[in-house]
Amino acid sequence: RSFAVAPGGMLRGSGSVQHTLGQGPSEASPVAVPAASTGVGIGSTQGALSIFMASLAVVASGVALGPVGYRKINTKRAKNWRNADRVRRHPPPLLTLKELRKRLLRVQLLRRKDIAATEEAWNYDPRTEDFQMSVADVKRMME
Repeated sequence: RSFAVAPGGMLRGSGSVQHTLGQGPSEASPVAVPAASTGVGIGSTQGALSIFMASLAVVASGVALGPVGYRKINTKRAKNWRNADRVRRHPPPLLTLKELRKRLLRVQLLRRKDIAATEEAWNYDPRTEDFQMSVADVKRMME
């Protein structure tokens, strides 16, 4: 409800001290009225009680967490987590561009050699002496 404050007390100039007409601050009544207790009835005390309980919960949570301002922030671990999340969402390619170019070049060279070998067969005549085996070698192979 209301509580008494001595003249020149701690609520001086806070705006919660009631003044009557014609009286200045030094002549004010010694009774200070908090803003929450100006209403009458159950609702006004419940409102004040809920504000008090909310402030109590905030203070209790601050005490339970400890000094938040002095907590060391591990920025390296946070950076690692952000990077891992980005890599999970956008995975890198399986082959780098350099490795992909190397493999493609190797395949193209093999294909080029194969095509050249098949196209060169017309150049050789199997009836010439270079491609004929001796009779002794053929007999030895057949035995």
